[in-house]
Amino acid sequence: MCITAITSAYHNLTVSLSTDTEFDFPVHINPVLAEEAKSLLNQWLARVLVFLCLLIIILIIIFPLGYLYDFVRKGKYTDEYFAKHVRTWRLLRAGSEEDLYINYWIWQRYKRKAALVFLSSSCGLNNAYTRHARKRHKDEKSKIPFRESVVKKHG
Repeated sequence: MCITAITSAYHNLTVSLSTDTEFDFPVHINPVLAEEAKSLLNQWLARVLVFLCLLIIILIIIFPLGYLYDFVRKGKYTDEYFAKHVRTWRLLRAGSEEDLYINYWIWQRYKRKAALVFLSSSCGLNNAYTRHARKRHKDEKSKIPFRESVVKKHG
């Protein structure tokens, strides 16, 4: 039912586009400029495709290497390590609450787990959670991709 409706709509569109209509004004296209524009467009598309391919290759390389590095370092994520790397962030809210947070990359799952345990056990309350990293001293999302943070509301 749905497929036949889509094919009939496509057929109607192609029939309406294929009918020749006459224009009241003459259309003149310079063939040299048209070829130059076509070649510039092809060059631009080729550069964009090369950039996208390189970006995908780099991401394919970074994720396993980052995960492997995190796997090797997982024994070093101790309470002393996080005591040095925990950051506090005082919000401009009523009661002047303070957030504790630890930033990590998305491929660092062992660091995330250890940071959740550290922040949950630091004050005895289990209210630590993960979210996208924020800009420093602001309540706005960071524009850095693949950056996350473990946050604990601290009163």
